[in-house]
Amino acid sequence: MGESRMTPSGRRLGGVYDKTYVSMSMVRKESVELDEALERCYESIRQHGDFIRSLVETGGEVEFYVSAFLNGLCGFEFDSSFISRMAVTGMGISIELYPKEGG
Repeated sequence: MGESRMTPSGRRLGGVYDKTYVSMSMVRKESVELDEALERCYESIRQHGDFIRSLVETGGEVEFYVSAFLNGLCGFEFDSSFISRMAVTGMGISIELYPKEGG
C-alpha cells in the first residue's frame, strides 16, 4: 500500500496502490472437506495472530477467501470453536462456490 504502481516488467504506471493484496494456495485440485482444510490453514497461521489483529485494528482486512469448485450437491459447517478462534484474530471468511457446469 502506498507504493508506486508498476507492471510485472517494472514499468511505472503512475499513481500508488491503495491496498495490498496477498494470495496463497491452500489446496489445489483436491477433493477436501472445506471446514477441515480451513482448520489446517488456520493452524499454520495462528502463530501470527498478533500481527493479523494489528492489521485489522489499523483498518486492514484479512480474510480466508475460498473458491470452491463443486462436483455436485455440497455443504459444510464451521463449528463454534473454529468461528470463535477466527473472530479473535479478526479474520473473515469469504466463500465463492462454482457449481459444475451442466450439473
